[in-house]
Amino acid sequence: MNRYIKAMEIGLAHEKEGISYFELLNQIEAQLGYEFSLGAESSFFEWFIDNFSSGIGKLNMSHFKRDILRYLEDKEINDIDPEFGKYKALMAILNKPYRLDGHAAKQYLDYQELVESRQMAQDAREASREANRKASKSIRLAVWAIVVSAAVGLFSIIIDLVAFSKSPVPPYDVKIMEDKTRTQQLEKENGQLKEELYRAEMMLETQVSDSISN
Repeated sequence: MNRYIKAMEIGLAHEKEGISYFELLNQIEAQLGYEFSLGAESSFFEWFIDNFSSGIGKLNMSHFKRDILRYLEDKEINDIDPEFGKYKALMAILNKPYRLDGHAAKQYLDYQELVESRQMAQDAREASREANRKASKSIRLAVWAIVVSAAVGLFSIIIDLVAFSKSPVPPYDVKIMEDKTRTQQLEKENGQLKEELYRAEMMLETQVSDSISN
């Protein structure tokens, strides 16, 4: 922010009670970290006269021109003497409260609106870029999802094809594997069953014979 914008900002902040030239100068230097040179303060003083007014009206620049130059020269060499002739009158006048003129206040408000508009435009551009980044990310994720889905589907098809190629083709060649141990066990159990049936039959015949004899 340049010194003139800062001066209008400070002047508008003190529009009720006003602010002296010297206090305005001190606040500008303190807030901007800026120190006025002789040439810079000379041009600033002229701008101040055009844009600030005191209770008695505008300061007559031509009337105090010689005193102002003398004041600035003495300030440059750090040798200000407020008791020197009209110099004293100038110091007293500049210590009075001044208020920012209406046209200068409007310029500052227009400047603020311009800054706010630029900031809003900048924020809108940032929001648009952020939305574009998010949209691009979503598109990339969607593409990756499609690619992965297609890859999984293709892999499943390949597995099915491999499995199909290894399956038996009609007529099917069926092989029966004989379990000899199980067969032998069944034959043994069959023999035991026949022997028990034979014994039961003999016992039955014996009982029948005994019954007839009696």
